[in-house]
Amino acid sequence: MPRRLTDRSLPQGLSAISPDVGLFDELMEMEKRLDWTMTRRRQEMTDVLNRGTLQQTRRTLRIFLSHTVRNQAWQKSAEDDDSQVPNEEAGDGEEAKAAMETAQGVPSWTFKLEGKLLDSDAAPTPKRWPTPERKFSHMLKGVSIEMDRDPNVYADTNHVQWTSNPQWNNYNNLGQFPTAPNPVSTTETAPPSLPAGTVPVDGLTVTRLGDAPTALRLTLHLNHTPDRLKVSPQLASIISVYEDTKPNILGAFWHYVKANGLQDKNDRKLIRLDERLRGVFKYETLNFQDIPALLISGQHMAPADPIVLRYELGTHCIETATGGDVDMTSGTGVAAPLPGGIGVDKNGESAITAYDLSLDMDDLWMRSKAADIIMNMQPDSMSHGSTNTAPNSGSFVAIQKADDEIKQRLQNLRNLRMRRDFFAGLANEPSAFIQKFVQSQSRDLEVVLGNERAAEGGGSGGNLGKFGVHETDLVKSEFFHGDWAYEAVGVHEALRMGNAVAMFHHMALSQQQQQQQQAQHGPPPNMGAMPPPPGGMQMR
Repeated sequence: MPRRLTDRSLPQGLSAISPDVGLFDELMEMEKRLDWTMTRRRQEMTDVLNRGTLQQTRRTLRIFLSHTVRNQAWQKSAEDDDSQVPNEEAGDGEEAKAAMETAQGVPSWTFKLEGKLLDSDAAPTPKRWPTPERKFSHMLKGVSIEMDRDPNVYADTNHVQWTSNPQWNNYNNLGQFPTAPNPVSTTETAPPSLPAGTVPVDGLTVTRLGDAPTALRLTLHLNHTPDRLKVSPQLASIISVYEDTKPNILGAFWHYVKANGLQDKNDRKLIRLDERLRGVFKYETLNFQDIPALLISGQHMAPADPIVLRYELGTHCIETATGGDVDMTSGTGVAAPLPGGIGVDKNGESAITAYDLSLDMDDLWMRSKAADIIMNMQPDSMSHGSTNTAPNSGSFVAIQKADDEIKQRLQNLRNLRMRRDFFAGLANEPSAFIQKFVQSQSRDLEVVLGNERAAEGGGSGGNLGKFGVHETDLVKSEFFHGDWAYEAVGVHEALRMGNAVAMFHHMALSQQQQQQQQAQHGPPPNMGAMPPPPGGMQMR
């Protein structure tokens, strides 16, 4: 793999050759400022996404209430009139008993609670950043349904409560909610990464046995983002805010302090309460940083009241599901159900009753757009609180390719500058340039061969002796008292002693081998008596 270039600087002195070099320097400085600005903005947008303080919006949540009935008396009579064919095999009573045990054929009704967000006229409809889908359960914290029925007659509970799992309502920085798994069999389990509890749904249903009209009381706890708080009546009458988010309540309180000049002139963090605030907090002075905790601990801020709806469920049949069961003649202007509740049509389905509620929430379209912009500005894949990673965008790949090409061109330019300087020096002063070049090459060769003094400049020129040192140093006694002299003597003696020991060891080994051969084969022939020397003289 080729080495990646990193240097983006121009060669020194290039401005004297080309006056346009200054334009490149200005471009590089502008790019630095742009990179710094983009990095700062990307970090700011990331912090905003992590804090969840992106642009807020208020949407309209439409609630739909309806119900259906089954096996009512008027439905059974209609079925009997339609089919008069007798069943001879069902006369033993066992099937009728089984039907009673399984509630088959018993009168019942089913109540439906559904809802959806209405599309705002000002909401954008982009193709690149589609608005993430919200389920109806995403917009609720909990639902409580109370049924006005006689517990002595109906064994089923008259109170139903549904609570949303907070993990399902917590979307990530991309504005995406956790997705429920595909329907699985009873032997399979959901992936461990998904939160447990009730999965997101678009509606809730409640089924009960009975044929009598029933009054339902619905309590809806909306999932406002951020949470809305209710202000105590004493404080609300002062700051003129009865229900709002915590930052807005504190802002209204601070506006009242500024408008009435309650801030201390010497210590700006100290607030001197007027008569109205003293009646609420029971203090003469307060530190502004203690006000949030004091409001909560003093029960001056509490969770907002839930939405309470009433629904009159009827089991009777009417000709039209939209008329005959409500009274529009009252002076209040509100449709009031007649006695007996809201009836149903011949198919057992009632008309739909709708309510519009205001809901504060994050602008998920803006969140999705901001997250997409941040990922396109990142050089590598990143994830915002989710397991999904974003690939490198095409624009970044093109920028990176252009940047690599610029670095390669700059490297070629540096090489050309070196060649130009070489030939320009040779053309101006050929003799001096060649001599200087030869000296430089000689120093480089000495460095390669290990002569450190040549690297320091002592061996330049033609003043070297046969040992590669400066001739003037040889006439100085101090030159031979350096560390290199002691080291050279030590190395020389070590080599001499090593050679002597090796020679002695070789002679001993050869003598030992000769003795072993004599012990095995005897002395060599004609070695019993030495022959007399020439001339007949005996040796002593």
